[in-house]
Amino acid sequence: MFSMAPGSTRIPLARRRIGESLVDVKPEINVKPTIPINIDLGGLPLSIGLLAASGLTFLIRGALPKGWPQTLTIIGGGGLAAAGVINLMLPKAKASAPAAPAAPPSGVKAAEERPAGFAPPSVPAFSKVQFEMITPQPDQEIEHWGWLFSTDRIPVTVRLYNPTAEPVSFNLEFEWDEMPSLVGYSRESNHGAKAFQVTLGPNEQRNDVFELPVATGGFSTSLQVAMSVYKKRTPQENRFLLMTRTFVVV
Repeated sequence: MFSMAPGSTRIPLARRRIGESLVDVKPEINVKPTIPINIDLGGLPLSIGLLAASGLTFLIRGALPKGWPQTLTIIGGGGLAAAGVINLMLPKAKASAPAAPAAPPSGVKAAEERPAGFAPPSVPAFSKVQFEMITPQPDQEIEHWGWLFSTDRIPVTVRLYNPTAEPVSFNLEFEWDEMPSLVGYSRESNHGAKAFQVTLGPNEQRNDVFELPVATGGFSTSLQVAMSVYKKRTPQENRFLLMTRTFVVV
């Protein structure tokens, strides 16, 4: 038995009998992480909210007295709708650069980053790789992959052929300039670039579809695209121009 001083408070603990001993069992505390929601200028969520608020003002207009209350509702709803459209035309906010990793403790050597490597092909085999862009054709209009609730993509279909008896692995690089237009009004051009690692077996021919991200933010009715395609044998060597093409994305 333990005695307690006058005026002290005893806090009971839950106990569980294991064999002949008592083990204190402390309650678990679950902390649910919170996920921040960022609404930036030029982003789709903010525009959807403004357009939804505009529609709500027009819905409640009929319940208001005639005269200046309904006039103010029309003005406010139109302003919210205009703000939603203008927000779509603003450039999208760029993600901040990730923080530099912390230095390893003294005496510990950090592991070196190594790119996903592949054995470079021989120069003769690399030079014989054939490339053909199937779509888009010159000055063709193509539809992008994406809409309001998905990510815009420019689909490019190419035909690759390795006529040699050895496998070849190389980088296929796309670079392009987008000249957006909004109802006849031209905006500033935007540059895009993306590289893909490609491997072809001996005497292999196939068609591949490459999805290129749209570099233009906001809203546009069409994009005039000027594209160049290169192949590169190793990161240290110069790349070779395969073709150039212009087309329209609507």
